[in-house]
Amino acid sequence: MKQLFYYFVLAITIIAVSSCNNSSTDSEKSESNNNETNDEQIVISPEEKARITPSDIDINTPIPVTQLYNSFFEWKDKEVVIAGYVKMYLDSDDLKESVEIIGSPDSYDVLFSCNFAEASGQTINKDDIVIIKGKIQEKSYWGIKMVDCEFVGVNEEVSDETNPNPYRLPKKPVLAENLYEVYTWWEDVEVTVIGYYNSTTTSILSDNTIWRIDLADPETGDKKVGCNMKTEPDNDYLKDNRNDVKIRGIIKEESFGRVSMEECEMVD
Repeated sequence: MKQLFYYFVLAITIIAVSSCNNSSTDSEKSESNNNETNDEQIVISPEEKARITPSDIDINTPIPVTQLYNSFFEWKDKEVVIAGYVKMYLDSDDLKESVEIIGSPDSYDVLFSCNFAEASGQTINKDDIVIIKGKIQEKSYWGIKMVDCEFVGVNEEVSDETNPNPYRLPKKPVLAENLYEVYTWWEDVEVTVIGYYNSTTTSILSDNTIWRIDLADPETGDKKVGCNMKTEPDNDYLKDNRNDVKIRGIIKEESFGRVSMEECEMVD
């Protein structure tokens, strides 16, 4: 009888140990899977690693002109899905071949303009949130211009992402006002840039003279930043000291395919 009891206790112990081992294995597998998922989530491309935003700026730390250029133009040619209101003067209207997107039904400020291949004929109400897919081209007088546009739908669920990242866009449509804010957030930011001196362009106007220094990528020679100087630069000095030229100024908009800066001055 004692021997039978011994075998019974032994069997219970083996089952318990086996159960613990399985539980530990399952836990390890689950942790491993979570780690794999986390690893996938934090994979960042070299372009995104080099990305900077205005919050990264230290006025005393020069930014390579190519890094600023790439971040300033990071949305160019990106396909996005936006959500906003169509600017209209009636309570409802048919969707035309060309539309202007605003942030609220009563706003007058155009955030995006979009051209469709043809009019969809879809009737849109003034307070409908319209969903549009398109490719960002450039900022113009009529807002951010989008091309290859497609009408997706109306009043769909939208993303709550306020600072969309062009390298990891949300699956849901981005609010037009949020994307516009991020697209234009470099404007009026003061920075110090460093690059290769390419040239100085002098424009003599009726009331003043403008001196623009173009800084280029040191490796490719491609112009990246154009700086309108406060005073006439020493061009003879710059011709003999082209490398690592530092200029401080205020970022404005795109000009001639480059980042345009105003109120610029040389920095030692």
